[in-house]
Amino acid sequence: MPPREAVDERLEVVVSESPIAVRRRRLTPTPYTEYNPPFSDSKRLRRSLTGDMVTTAEWVQRSWQLHFGVSLSVLTFGYFANQPASKYIPIDPTLLVGQECERAFLNVLSSSLEDPFSTVCCSAVNIHGICNKTTLPLGSRLSRFPEAWLIPLFPLILSWCVNRWNNTIQNNQTMIRRLVLYITIMLIRGVILYRGMNQMETYFHSTDASCWYQEYLREDQSTCYGRSFDFSDHVVLYMAQILPICLAETLECIQQPPTLPPRRIMSTQTMTLLTSMNGGINPDEETPSSPKKKCPTVRPLSVVIVFGTLYLYLITLWGSYRTTAYFHTGPEVFIGFAVSLLLQWPLYRLQCSEQPFIRHVQEWFFGK
Repeated sequence: MPPREAVDERLEVVVSESPIAVRRRRLTPTPYTEYNPPFSDSKRLRRSLTGDMVTTAEWVQRSWQLHFGVSLSVLTFGYFANQPASKYIPIDPTLLVGQECERAFLNVLSSSLEDPFSTVCCSAVNIHGICNKTTLPLGSRLSRFPEAWLIPLFPLILSWCVNRWNNTIQNNQTMIRRLVLYITIMLIRGVILYRGMNQMETYFHSTDASCWYQEYLREDQSTCYGRSFDFSDHVVLYMAQILPICLAETLECIQQPPTLPPRRIMSTQTMTLLTSMNGGINPDEETPSSPKKKCPTVRPLSVVIVFGTLYLYLITLWGSYRTTAYFHTGPEVFIGFAVSLLLQWPLYRLQCSEQPFIRHVQEWFFGK
């Protein structure tokens, strides 16, 4: 039994408030506030597999280190698989007399057609090694336009769609900045590292060279195609554009998971109707019997992004291995990887550095 003073105080509050004010208070919809998941700052702690507590910056940095380590390991494995050294180029299969080939490849490092493994004839019987056409979905589209420009952006596109649903303007602004950053990286890779350096290679390439396999080349191939040094364009595409952009955005999505509201904000007319049907109680109003729930983090979206990134790593690293094992020499591959560091290393430093100046730029792009 509450004391009499408390009962009198409650009665005074109820009497002082008119019925119209009470109804108006009940009909006023509770404004929706954006849900911020716990530990959303850049210094929140995560538990590692060993049970130690690590900061998010350390966790993101380890992810990038794993990216560099796995990439170099795959390229090294492909290099040892390409022993003795070979560099195959596609040729017209009809030029190999006496062989019925669907596709044909020629090793430009051979001295003559009589050398072992100087040519490879891909037929219904020979379907292994370089002739293996088995590819995973999207595996053969990574080096083509527009897939090479759109696939790395799928985490950003998915997160942007979720933020549009949430009407979170601030996150959209940082996403637009990152989109501009990623497009700039793609343009630098396509214009400078691809077309510009190919023009340099053409300029230094000797035009009066002769080679034993000139008669086997296709009409669209240049003189002694493949014999001169040519750092791997595919490795630069994979390591400077596709993987770093997707990795950076996936790590950002893990740190700030996309969230969806449990339901859309209702109009005033709909809220009034539901209130009258509910005995004058606002369904969006928090009560002791039905506390208002916060918007939960939509973990399935983060899971989709993570597994999509892992699949992209699978098909990209497989393409890198085939490029190293069959179509380029070791120096061409590793110089291509070194060229890719011109883009992926600054992106790594931008996301992981703790230096004050870089932190300001980091906050502008990632909003941390």
